[in-house]
Amino acid sequence: MSYLTIWRITISTNLIAFFCSLLISAILFRLIKKKRIGDWYWNSIIVYFIAVKISYIVFNYQLFLKTPLSIIYFSGGEKGQFLATICLAIYLLFHLKEKKQTVLSEFIPIYMQLFLLYQIVLHAFKENFTAMIFELLLLLFFMIMNNYQNKYETIKLFIVSILLESLLLSLFNELLTISNLSIVTIGGLIVGTYFIQRGNAQS
Repeated sequence: MSYLTIWRITISTNLIAFFCSLLISAILFRLIKKKRIGDWYWNSIIVYFIAVKISYIVFNYQLFLKTPLSIIYFSGGEKGQFLATICLAIYLLFHLKEKKQTVLSEFIPIYMQLFLLYQIVLHAFKENFTAMIFELLLLLFFMIMNNYQNKYETIKLFIVSILLESLLLSLFNELLTISNLSIVTIGGLIVGTYFIQRGNAQS
């Protein structure tokens, strides 16, 4: 993991990439869909952020007692990301339980944009411009196809895009990192929830 120093504060490039992708994804959604993104989006960010910070206390309790302000600068590391992913998954499960249209119209587009933008910004920090271009092309492919697809075909486009992204990660990055596995877990949750809702509707 690499870091960037802004004034006197040292921040991981992963965190910067994450927040940049959050902001850009929300802007793109507003421009394309002509409506503001649902409250679930910002709520899920808050849930994840709080869980990451609490994980620092859980996994570094003695250090936290000695220097409580260290929680501002540090998190629970990879274990913290895993714990935050579980908390986020629980939140999304409750939210998605009865909202099939939200899965198709909001969750899938914003999730894919968020993941790809995150990878694009990370590659930019690493100056890996070849990988960045491929990620950008995949993002454009998904956005264009999703705009013209029947909404019930979105799930197929999502699965194809995830498979293509997995290929890019295996070529230009480490596929099995905690960050990538966390994002893929949420993606799997979205797909699983959609098929569960579809099965319930048909029964």
